[in-house]
Amino acid sequence: MFKYVLILCVITGFINAQSDDWKTKFELSNYKETNNYKETIEYFKKIEKNTEFAKLLPLAVTPQGRELYYFVVNKDKEFDLNIIKQSDKSVILIQNGIHAGEIEGKDACMLLLRDILITKGKENLLDNVIIIVIPVINADGHERIGKYNRINQDGPLYMGWRTTAQNLNLNRDYLKADSPEIKAFIKLFNDVNPDIFIDTHTTDGLDMQPVITFSAEGQGTVPPVISKWINDIYNPFMNKYVTEKGFIIAPFANLNDNADPSKGMNGWVSSPKLSSGYVAVRNRVGVLIETHCLKPYNERVFSTLSFLEANLVLANKNNKEIKQNSKIADEQVISKYGLKKELFPVGFKLTKDSVAYTWKGIKAELKESIVAGTKILKYTGEKYEKQIQYFPELTANKFAKVPKYYVIPQEWQNVIEVLKLHGLSFERVKNDTLILAEQCKFKNVKFSELPYEGRIQPSFEYDIEQKNVSIRGGDYIFYTKQPLVGILIYLLEPNTNDSFVKWGFFNSIFEYKEYFEVYSMEPIAQKMYDENSQLREEFNNKINSDEKFKNSVEARLNFFYEKSEYYDKKFNIYPVLKVY
Repeated sequence: MFKYVLILCVITGFINAQSDDWKTKFELSNYKETNNYKETIEYFKKIEKNTEFAKLLPLAVTPQGRELYYFVVNKDKEFDLNIIKQSDKSVILIQNGIHAGEIEGKDACMLLLRDILITKGKENLLDNVIIIVIPVINADGHERIGKYNRINQDGPLYMGWRTTAQNLNLNRDYLKADSPEIKAFIKLFNDVNPDIFIDTHTTDGLDMQPVITFSAEGQGTVPPVISKWINDIYNPFMNKYVTEKGFIIAPFANLNDNADPSKGMNGWVSSPKLSSGYVAVRNRVGVLIETHCLKPYNERVFSTLSFLEANLVLANKNNKEIKQNSKIADEQVISKYGLKKELFPVGFKLTKDSVAYTWKGIKAELKESIVAGTKILKYTGEKYEKQIQYFPELTANKFAKVPKYYVIPQEWQNVIEVLKLHGLSFERVKNDTLILAEQCKFKNVKFSELPYEGRIQPSFEYDIEQKNVSIRGGDYIFYTKQPLVGILIYLLEPNTNDSFVKWGFFNSIFEYKEYFEVYSMEPIAQKMYDENSQLREEFNNKINSDEKFKNSVEARLNFFYEKSEYYDKKFNIYPVLKVY
């Protein structure tokens, strides 16, 4: 153990002779503890006071009243985000503590920034790179400190909680943006538009040898220029660099069977409600780090440090290409979906293409458990290697047809404000007018019994109709010819898993607001029955085939009510229109 720590200190450039004044709680506690939030921010403020290359700036205020910050590091001494956005240097945004019990990214950033700005052993990493660090984005969760917050995790001794003070999982909030923390993140992203984003986590699950796993979004809706760079340059570089630093690294992927790795391993496409998936539909490099929860905290911190350092090394080396890729990525998306109107993929499945992969596992045995009442997988600690099949690639199996633009009635400010927050451009309808548009009508609507992230979610089917629809002056038009068209489609298309409809933003359209009395509806129904032979035949067929319907006065009269002029024309009608 001590030998391994000593090796880690050497390979990460740790200076044993440095003053305790600059050591973090992680170091002073023999790698067992982490700074609380106040101590963390004080450390960043201390760095700021001792360098001209960095500035700590306010980001937001949490529900419990804590100030969130972001830390800008720029050798040019320029900290205005509007100017940084136009810089010819690569901009890397690092986010820590979204799940605040998974906090090694914060400690790794403190060590890395100290080595760059204070001891200056790595100051050259700023030559072609601007770094922006969010020390902890879930500060309220960070301060819900306890020894027992993560049952599967080896350290730190005291750690924060997964969710916020409002019990929201921030890493499900990137599209719907309910929380003040993610609202602030999106604004920061818009203001700087970084080239590479890295989100630091700790993964649960099976035991294995790798200390660190990662996933850089390289497929799905990712623009071709980004996909190629990630697969040809980024992934090989990260694997080589971190391995050379002494850590076992692996792709963040799923085994088909944790008890039997020989059944193969699968890749994935991240949902845009998650951080790296969100950045991918913004046409940038989105990276997820997942260190392994069962590895000692010091190994997790130092492996994260090596990974972050690798990104800075690569970005310095490939700066011009990275900046060019960001520009081309936006152009490719506008051309493909905004101009050519190709089908936009919103669902994916694994292909049958596989590659051989050396799985570095920990042996396990199935042992009988009295308390569980069955056999439970128990890890022996013995290491092994095995060749398995890795299925890294996915292909689209669900699509959305891209319109020229969407129309959102102005009364739906709750969704319009979220789209504005994401940075989507729009126009306002000047005058009341009639347009030919596609409209959805929902049917077979059901609601979840329990909330998910505080929201009651509907499931449904729907029919589509082309019709002339009146829109009003002041309504909103969102054109698809813009770089962030992916966000627009994921939020506005009902058939995506992360649409406004699926998240419950439009639940009120599924409610009846007007009803009939039996005495008032019966004569109207009788008149419709007598005068409309087709309707009469349909009614009689239903009487003969549906006993429940036959015996219900309300159901029989409602049959006619739904087909009468009195019926609510907006019930179950999606208010968002598509125009081609």
